[in-house]
Amino acid sequence: MPESFVLTFGTTFLSMLKILFIILIAGGCVRKNIITRDHLAGLSTATVDVFLPCLIFTNILYGLHPNEFQIWWVLPIAAVVMTVVGFAMTALFFFRELPEKMNMLPIGFIHNSGYLVLPIGAVLFKDQFELFSVYVFLFILGQNPIMWSVGKYLTTAEPSEKGSWKDLVTPPLISILLALVIIFTGVRDLIAVPEAEMDFLLKLINGLLDAMKLLGEATVPLALFVLGGMLGGISFKIRPYIWDAVRVMTVKLVLIPLVTILTLSYLKVVESYSLMAVFLVIQGAAAPAAAIMLQIKRYGGDEQKVGSILLVSYGFCMITLPIWVAVWEGMK
Repeated sequence: MPESFVLTFGTTFLSMLKILFIILIAGGCVRKNIITRDHLAGLSTATVDVFLPCLIFTNILYGLHPNEFQIWWVLPIAAVVMTVVGFAMTALFFFRELPEKMNMLPIGFIHNSGYLVLPIGAVLFKDQFELFSVYVFLFILGQNPIMWSVGKYLTTAEPSEKGSWKDLVTPPLISILLALVIIFTGVRDLIAVPEAEMDFLLKLINGLLDAMKLLGEATVPLALFVLGGMLGGISFKIRPYIWDAVRVMTVKLVLIPLVTILTLSYLKVVESYSLMAVFLVIQGAAAPAAAIMLQIKRYGGDEQKVGSILLVSYGFCMITLPIWVAVWEGMK
């Protein structure tokens, strides 16, 4: 248990340190007007409308093979359950102040399931990282539709707005649905043939997919730079929001991982799927999603308040995430 704690703590700390470096660099560029807020807004729009949909679409298209992983559906369902439970907990903490503070809800139930979890898995599970990364992808498959529909609305809509179903339809959500349709209708099998057997049309299609995959590879650095520019460029003020921050962090960093561990222990998941079990513990204990800030920059929202609370949440996550993983390892 001590060895696991030290290793996990060090990995998480280094992951957070990378984000901190990007915040300092991007924030300094914004403060010195090297990168203006208009530039940042443009980068955010390009990331949400172009690069991120390309990443999601190609990852699902190339990475999801239902026949090879028969219980693949467990992870998307786990993501939905974890998100719904987190939403209910956070809503309970804020129910007297809704809808005025509905933008606090996504911070409590939508977490950084990719950008933070992947580098942790790369260090902790080097020999099993390929399988770990598949778990990440499948989990995101369940979380992303909620994050880019309901989560996006709660984060960016004004409390007085009634909203429209059209507000729930975003490029990332469309890319998820389109990729799933292509897979489960068998269209992917028609284009996945050896290059020697491809005609001109198939080569053109695969060339387009390769181009989309190349664009998608730029998503992570761009998203982190936009996050850094937004967090580093704001005037950090947590005192006016301290009670809101305490409530969302209690849900995100304490209650959700606690419920996750208790559920996994009750179901005895570790006996058959030990890697999946610790993966779910890491997901449950992860910090709020960086995409929340991308949504605010792209669609509007309270950048000052949400950014300040996110920044504090990442700081506390450096301590809480390794503790929860160490607790889980000690329970085996």
